[in-house]
Amino acid sequence: MGRFNILAVCLGLLGCIGGASAQLPPPFESIEIAKDIHSAGNPGGRSLWIEMPESVVVFDPMNVRAAKALRADIAKNTDKPVSHVVYSHEHYDHIRGGQIFADEGAIFIAQERCLDTFDYVPDPDVVAPTVTYVETYTLDLGGPQIELLYFGRNHGDCMTITHFPEERLLFVVDLLTEKSLPFGSLPDYYPGDTVRTLKAIQELDFDRIARGHSSPIVDRAVLDETVAYWSDLMTSVKARLDAGESPFSFMEKHDLPHYRTWRNYDRWFKLHVERVVWHYTIGW
Repeated sequence: MGRFNILAVCLGLLGCIGGASAQLPPPFESIEIAKDIHSAGNPGGRSLWIEMPESVVVFDPMNVRAAKALRADIAKNTDKPVSHVVYSHEHYDHIRGGQIFADEGAIFIAQERCLDTFDYVPDPDVVAPTVTYVETYTLDLGGPQIELLYFGRNHGDCMTITHFPEERLLFVVDLLTEKSLPFGSLPDYYPGDTVRTLKAIQELDFDRIARGHSSPIVDRAVLDETVAYWSDLMTSVKARLDAGESPFSFMEKHDLPHYRTWRNYDRWFKLHVERVVWHYTIGW
């Protein structure tokens, strides 16, 4: 299947973990998080849609079912067409389902490296982007100004960080964790690049962050906590390696007590240590 799709598959399996009777997903909700900017979905996955003077811009159609609910939500608020769809990154758990918007003539935008995944592991429910960009792309349709920013690989290869400068708002997908460890064994994270990206995001001018999972919006303290976790994880592992310890002697017992109360610490922390060991020992 390829490493690009491991995370999407694993996320899809989460509903089957922890018991024979999996709970149904939470209901679809739509929340206006800033003037004309809406977060729509549920904790399992959230899209954004933004009303402009003459059209609507959608971020991350999620999947076919969610995209239909998203389109209906937009129609409840405005009869304007969807003119643009922006992909946050290449993982298919966020970007399936766009055909309903392509059918009304929407332009699809993604960072150019996303094309590598779409060519390598094609998916019939993913509409290929019609516009790509390299480092920055500004979408100004008369409403909230949208700045698309690429800081290099981090969680995948083509993550777009979206900045709404007038609203002092960001849209950041998958990179932030609110007192919770990042997913699983970090199957599609580049640890060093992730820290670099998170620190670059800290330099942007903003107050709040819309997200693609969990709660729809958080303040910048969640970013600071996420940076602290990644930094502490990496520096503590590197210190042991620099001291000459064999990774096989400490991977199972390494500990960061400050984060023991975070969700999934017992389940995933040892996997994170192992991933960072490979980052430093084989350069991946």
